[in-house]
Amino acid sequence: MSQLLQQLINGLSSGAVYALFALGFTLVFSVLDLLNLAHGAVYMWGAFIGWILVSRLGLPFLVALPGAMIGAGLLAVLLDRLAFKPLRALTPGSGLLWVGFLLALFALVIGWSLPVRLAVAGIGVAIMLAGLAMDERGIGPIREREVPHLAPMISSIGASIILVSLAQGRFGTQQTRFPPDTFPLTRFQLGTNISVSLLQLTILVCAIVLMVLLRLLIARTNIGRAIRAIAWSQRTA
Repeated sequence: MSQLLQQLINGLSSGAVYALFALGFTLVFSVLDLLNLAHGAVYMWGAFIGWILVSRLGLPFLVALPGAMIGAGLLAVLLDRLAFKPLRALTPGSGLLWVGFLLALFALVIGWSLPVRLAVAGIGVAIMLAGLAMDERGIGPIREREVPHLAPMISSIGASIILVSLAQGRFGTQQTRFPPDTFPLTRFQLGTNISVSLLQLTILVCAIVLMVLLRLLIARTNIGRAIRAIAWSQRTA
């Protein structure tokens, strides 16, 4: 019986992580009718951003956690602008964004010296920011079009391959772990052979809080009403 309860606790902790992943996946699918198969790759890069902040920069976990979340969010926005928005409407900003992205990607893989690579990557990032600024200023599209239903899914597959390949090239294919002292190791005994770690409690509480906040965002705010309107009918919204 104690083993069953222990596995139940472990399952709740792991399930909370999968639930958070599924929330983002299903929200995008239900609102935009888009099967984003690069969703997992964005989460993967969020984990690597957290690992860099902790292992390379020596930041505490509570500081690295929001940094990883912000980094993954910015990557998701960039993914939308590069992989999905050009399918809906081709704008001058999206063209600049792609030029800057390819230039920055070229700087990552070329065998030049580090200062030259950083300079080229900086130019690429500056061009990408200029493209984003043009889109934000509302410069009209060059061409709008209706895309086949499978086109965004195929585009997300390509984006996922790029993100995974970049991670493999930068970090290798071996398993990467956080330093041993990154996460709290405190455990609470709930009975004979039954315990729950502080990390498991943190995961469960964070998952519940984020789910409640998302529910309130969808049900009680103007942004949530807009999301529900788009999910009901994109053309009418």
